Amino acid sequence: MKSRPLAITIFSLILLAVGLSVPAQAAYLESFDNFFRSLTVLNAVMAALCVLTAAAVFTVHNSLRVLLPLTFATVVFNNWWVGYVGFDFSMMQTTAASFGFAALCCSLLEKNAFSVLRNPKLKWWNVAARKKVSIPVTLKKLRGKALDIRAFDISESGIFLQDVDKDEFRNYEIGERIEVDLHFNEILKVRCEARVVRKTHRQGMYPAGMGLQFTEKNRETKSTLQRLVREVEASA
Repeated sequence: MKSRPLAITIFSLILLAVGLSVPAQAAYLESFDNFFRSLTVLNAVMAALCVLTAAAVFTVHNSLRVLLPLTFATVVFNNWWVGYVGFDFSMMQTTAASFGFAALCCSLLEKNAFSVLRNPKLKWWNVAARKKVSIPVTLKKLRGKALDIRAFDISESGIFLQDVDKDEFRNYEIGERIEVDLHFNEILKVRCEARVVRKTHRQGMYPAGMGLQFTEKNRETKSTLQRLVREVEASA
């Protein structure tokens, strides 16, 4: 599965709607002539931050570490200020809106969303096109015994392994780095480094499995791996 976590998509769309609703609300409450006078600097800053943060969340950009807390603080302060000095909304309404926004932010704590937001390099939906192939794979951890498994598909950037429901897979955590032996045939083996980017249950034609992203830094090994993957794809 190469899809972006649903929590990230939903959060981005809602946050974008919040940002766009600020000027829309000002236009609704006031006539067009008074629009710019009714849209305060704080409103404009909050709207801009919401739109920028929505884009940053959707693309899982590194700027999120600054934008998300800044946007949260701005939204909460804006709601408090509107409830304190405004006549259109009560303090109870604006406080409820702040709690609602906090709940929306908590949706990003969903397992897959949080793992990729914590480490933007784990953006598995940006990986290269995969080709279905069944080759033996051996996983090796610093501690624990080696695990022999079979691949379900492979690309130049990563590999998806079958049978994640096996008990041995419980020892592999999202973000963990492991050593991988890819047995392209009986005599040809490539050893490289990889990172666990996801673990999924059976979905449609995809079996339960674990996705790995190649992180090999040795140029010669990377070149050999990419060449062999292309050959596998060409002959598949």
